[in-house]
Amino acid sequence: YMQYDIDPIKGVLFQGPPGTGKTHITRALAGELDWDFIELSPADVTSALVGEGAKNIKDIFQTAKEHQPCLLFFDEIDSIAVNRTGSTQGTQSEQMMLTQLLTEMNNLDDEDVIVIGATNAPEEVDKALLNATRFSEVIELPLPDTEARKAILRVHLRDRPILQEDI
Repeated sequence: YMQYDIDPIKGVLFQGPPGTGKTHITRALAGELDWDFIELSPADVTSALVGEGAKNIKDIFQTAKEHQPCLLFFDEIDSIAVNRTGSTQGTQSEQMMLTQLLTEMNNLDDEDVIVIGATNAPEEVDKALLNATRFSEVIELPLPDTEARKAILRVHLRDRPILQEDI
């Protein structure tokens, strides 16, 4: 981004089944960038008290801005940003959290904060997050195919007394 003098993206959504490395890739990215890293699960954000979840999101973004450059990772973001067009409209607290998340992502213009969300259920993520100013990139992380699984097994069994070609 610096080489071409363009603004970096502010949000990426990783989608795929459990165990495909969404969280691991995000941690590795933060390490490679040498950026501060904040990892959140739904339990870190949600609250039974109306309005508390939205306040938590506001506080999280404030913390990320205070520690920039920062990579802010929301695991299972579909639990925080519930799709408003689905069969359930969500609770008032869920709607307030989503509104606050949208607002905070809109206000990252000059900040060195990148938001990464991970989901196993992309259809459950509210569509308002999937635009050019929020999650402008959606990256699918599928399960490994047969050849990739063989390669993974070879790596994990390399120090074992088995014939690698028998895998």
